[in-house]
Amino acid sequence: MESRPFSPHLTIGRVPADLTAAAFGQLNNHFSGFPVGNLGTYKVDHISLYKSDLHPTGATYSVLAQYPFNKSNNQK
Repeated sequence: MESRPFSPHLTIGRVPADLTAAAFGQLNNHFSGFPVGNLGTYKVDHISLYKSDLHPTGATYSVLAQYPFNKSNNQK
């Protein structure tokens, strides 16, 4: 059971560092045909870009950048 509090996130992808351009193209072609349905709503005040490093004991995550939204973008 996960002990950390839930933090909504979206993992866009994880590929090996040595992935060839041809293999990446095949992945792109494969996944481009999948429709995305309704994912619900959630108030977002910033986006964080993380780097994950995989280890035998699990992944470690480092924040590479954070992009806050100004209040005028959040209030609708």
